[in-house]
Amino acid sequence: MDATTDLLPPVAASSISAFWKGPREQPLGMAALLVLAVVGMEITGVQPILLGALVAEGRLTNAQLGLATTAEFFTLATVLSLAGALLRPVRLRLIAAIAAIVVIAMDLLVSRLSGTSIIVARGMAGVAEGLLVWMPACMVARAPNAAFWSAASLTLQCTTQLLFAAVLPVTLMASHGADGGFAALAALTLVALAMTPLLPNAFAPLTADHATHRASPIPGPAGIAALAAVFLMAAFAIGLFAYFGLLASESGLSPATLGIAVSAVLGAEIAGGIAATLCARLRYFTALLICLVAYAIVIAALHFRLAATPFILTGALFGFFQVFLMPFQLPLVIESDPSRRAAIVLPGVQLFGAATGPFICSFFVTSSDSRGALTACVIFLAVALAIVAPLHLAHRRRPAPRDAAEGDGGDIYS
Repeated sequence: MDATTDLLPPVAASSISAFWKGPREQPLGMAALLVLAVVGMEITGVQPILLGALVAEGRLTNAQLGLATTAEFFTLATVLSLAGALLRPVRLRLIAAIAAIVVIAMDLLVSRLSGTSIIVARGMAGVAEGLLVWMPACMVARAPNAAFWSAASLTLQCTTQLLFAAVLPVTLMASHGADGGFAALAALTLVALAMTPLLPNAFAPLTADHATHRASPIPGPAGIAALAAVFLMAAFAIGLFAYFGLLASESGLSPATLGIAVSAVLGAEIAGGIAATLCARLRYFTALLICLVAYAIVIAALHFRLAATPFILTGALFGFFQVFLMPFQLPLVIESDPSRRAAIVLPGVQLFGAATGPFICSFFVTSSDSRGALTACVIFLAVALAIVAPLHLAHRRRPAPRDAAEGDGGDIYS
């Protein structure tokens, strides 16, 4: 799909696919959008390795590492959320090219920086990364099988992050330190820059008000409630993972065992993403209930001081279902907000939840026992279920929306 005007004109009824919100996207364009998602989210998987190397080189302190992480996470999440709520999806190629250039510049600039200047640079990189992730989020929100495309994107992200995390420390970073790692990120972003001509230049508006483009960007109450539930699910997932290492050390496990456990989590995340892709037609509420059972097993197991093998298996179980559930959060949001305005800001809400979860968990732990974080995680899940269950029951009592009859129903609604 293409557009040469500043605003995408109303789409004629004859050109609207029964499955897409607007004209069907071309395969090369969708592939380019998925690459943008991988590039924009790559730092979230390798941040501990790269920033940890900066600390080891004396270019960041322990406290500054936390500030750099927070700066990039929050700017990425903020820009992604604001773009989804306020920006019209037009001139996407130009925006993508500028954003990619900024990310490349910030990654390469790290080699000349230290201390506070690195924090500022990573915050600026987060702004550009948020714009890159916003574009594939627009595509997924308009797709017929949103869970499938979300799962495919997550699987690609997890696979690339695992590959970088495994390869960088023994290749570029072994000889060039943190600068080599950031250079690899810049090279990956260069691939995205090269693919910008393949991107669609605009997307059709999601709202029915095509003539004025003045429909409110704010989702309705049900959409906001669904986003709150997603926020809590993300807070649970990252809140638990943030204390995974401390739980391992308090169980008497060695750093080597922890490394194996983290690798098991990452590998299981890829498997979970693949499984979600294959099960994209599964009803989201069923998927949620399955995942809640798995999470209950994980939380109960981590309350005990596990030996190495049970701990690794528990981590793998957590990683599998953590990523398996994420694509089904999209149909949850679309069911509550058929306008799909909430769906576009969903990735930003997930990131905000990811950043907030560890912070809230920190109030539940002591200097000698991190298992209090598990209590916070139980609260996150309980409140999320208390929000989702009434929303789902209310939806089932309503007549199916027209979108469901036109092809979204089997893949979006349950």
